[in-house]
Amino acid sequence: MVESHAPALEMLWEAHDPDEALDGRFGFSDGESATRWVAAMLNEHWGVRIHSCDRIVMSDHKALAWVHTPSGRMLAKWSVVPRRFQQLSGNGAAHALAG
Repeated sequence: MVESHAPALEMLWEAHDPDEALDGRFGFSDGESATRWVAAMLNEHWGVRIHSCDRIVMSDHKALAWVHTPSGRMLAKWSVVPRRFQQLSGNGAAHALAG
């Protein structure tokens, strides 16, 4: 079960508002909804359950999420631009996270 707290939202290099980038670029209204999506994708495609997400960092159309799992900390990366991950197009799970 994912703890219900909002992760810190940050931009890696850009001077944009991270809340606006999360909504405008990734379609999430807040950090908690992004965390729920990351948790669902990790569980559905890789059987990884997360306890919490501390931080989401965005750059361009890519994001990194720092998550806690029963096995320890992990870093999940995704993009909303599938063409950047063409080498993964044959892998349904990776493509699902990329799209």
